[in-house]
Amino acid sequence: MSLRSDSRDVRRAISGGTVVTCDEQDRIHDDGLVVWQGGRIIYVGRRDGYTRLPDEQWLDASGHYVLPGLINLHTHTVMTALRGLIDDVPASAWLPRALALESRMSRQDRYWSSLAGAWELLRRGVTFIADRGSGMGKASQALWDSGIRAVVTQTLTDQAGDRAWSESEDVLDRWGTSQTSRIFAGLGPHATDTCGDALLARVRARMEQLGALTFIHVAQSRDEVAAARRRGDDGCVHLLHRLGLLGPRVVAAHCTYLEPGELELLGRTRTVIAHCPVSNAKIEGAVAPGWQLWKAGAQVALGTDCVASNNTMDPWFDLKFAALHHKVASGDPQALPCRTALSWVTHGAARSLGLDGDIGALSVGARADIVTLRSDVPNAVPAPDPCSHLVYSASGGDVDTVVIDGQPVFEHGAPPHLDTERIRHELSRIRATLVA
Repeated sequence: MSLRSDSRDVRRAISGGTVVTCDEQDRIHDDGLVVWQGGRIIYVGRRDGYTRLPDEQWLDASGHYVLPGLINLHTHTVMTALRGLIDDVPASAWLPRALALESRMSRQDRYWSSLAGAWELLRRGVTFIADRGSGMGKASQALWDSGIRAVVTQTLTDQAGDRAWSESEDVLDRWGTSQTSRIFAGLGPHATDTCGDALLARVRARMEQLGALTFIHVAQSRDEVAAARRRGDDGCVHLLHRLGLLGPRVVAAHCTYLEPGELELLGRTRTVIAHCPVSNAKIEGAVAPGWQLWKAGAQVALGTDCVASNNTMDPWFDLKFAALHHKVASGDPQALPCRTALSWVTHGAARSLGLDGDIGALSVGARADIVTLRSDVPNAVPAPDPCSHLVYSASGGDVDTVVIDGQPVFEHGAPPHLDTERIRHELSRIRATLVA
């Protein structure tokens, strides 16, 4: 049976699969059941522990894994049209080329590029993203139209000046900062080398005034660290600490090049780290110390970054890469165990944003953001430990159904509400302009 319905009051369920709750107790229910109504989960457990009502709509998920929608803490959907255009270049060349290409995109181009990115993310089982870029007024509309859940931020730099600040204020006014909304807004200073002290101080004041989240790239390149030193700071994290821009309301992306004392500082302040290991490896040939940051007390969650730097937005690949990389980097095969890694895209990521209890786990009262993965594929047989399978064996191609706020946004291989042919056409048009 399909889950599609015009009424949000209809009680619906996904039944029969292996329910991996991803809650704090890592509870798993064989022959499980997840029931929701009005966008909120009302039952999670074994199927034989629930009495079905006559008018309920049930989707049979026998032979599937059922888990909460994944969280991607750092991406740029507006750059989806740049896939494969900046490969295998020197580290210092990547960002200038990316910005030059992105500058050629019209506001309408940004809409379609973001919509294409949201489609890709939904196809891979991602239900919440932290998305940022320029032209977010138009891009955020695409995310709304896609059905995905997101926090959106307009990129701020000294060079973009008041124009970018004005667009940021428009985005904040339109979506608000309430984290109960499917789309809400935060603040997005670009990085410590593109934002001077005055701009970062302005961001901090606005953050405190609104109670908003702030998202910033930190220590993503050696050039950025050098720029911080020229300003008299011992590193990018020390610079942000001096300006009062560390802590649990700040999401620092990358943190690849940390100076002495900065890892401990991020941990002590409980700053949130958006760890993007695949993007780091491709652009910089280095990966941030995500495992060490987590052990030091920082809040760590995974991000794919954009397809211009990752070439895909498949969190399953990043999940496995992160788990394996930190074993190699530490010389310890027990580093970043699979249950901890999985928490970085589920309940741990939700907790880092203050959204635990709402998303990131299948529990009574949580939003019905649910993903099913097929287990009748060769890479899933046999799979005695679901968590091991999800981290080390699963792929984005295994995703079958995605539900957000109780509504299906991807069902049996297709997004029922998106014109995918139109998206492909528009993306081809944009690409032709970019590579002309």
